[in-house]
Amino acid sequence: MSRLLGRLLPVALLAVTVTPGSAGAAPLPSVRRIEGTDRYSTAVAVARSTFLAYREVTIARGDIFPDALVASYVSSAFNGINPILLVGVNYTPPSVIEELQLRRPVSGGTSLHAIGDQEAVTLGVEADLLVAAWGAGGGANGPIYRVAGADRYVTSVRAA
Repeated sequence: MSRLLGRLLPVALLAVTVTPGSAGAAPLPSVRRIEGTDRYSTAVAVARSTFLAYREVTIARGDIFPDALVASYVSSAFNGINPILLVGVNYTPPSVIEELQLRRPVSGGTSLHAIGDQEAVTLGVEADLLVAAWGAGGGANGPIYRVAGADRYVTSVRAA
């Protein structure tokens, strides 16, 4: 027993002396929390805190994760990294409309890239987004570019 303790004690002491927070250890990075009242307003808060301006936005359904995962790739494929905003199947969150209106460039609107077919982002939501991004002319000024397939797998392949 004392032989085993003699071998374990130096290991235990070594583990105690090299733990984070010991003298000489690098300070931990600071963390800034970005949050909203729900996932939709949190996505808007991330866009506001990350992007000063943008002309392209990727739109994804917010109630399931596969479309949002594909959106992360699509948002980086068009002219650099662009924000991802979330919508409901038949619901356009007021925070998303406000963000698109707030960021609408004077010289034109914002290009929208929707992930999924019209079952994922419905025509009603599409119309709300186009008016928010482009003004009263809505879809006459700029379409929504869709990345869609027969299912989530085909959609992800088409996005790539």
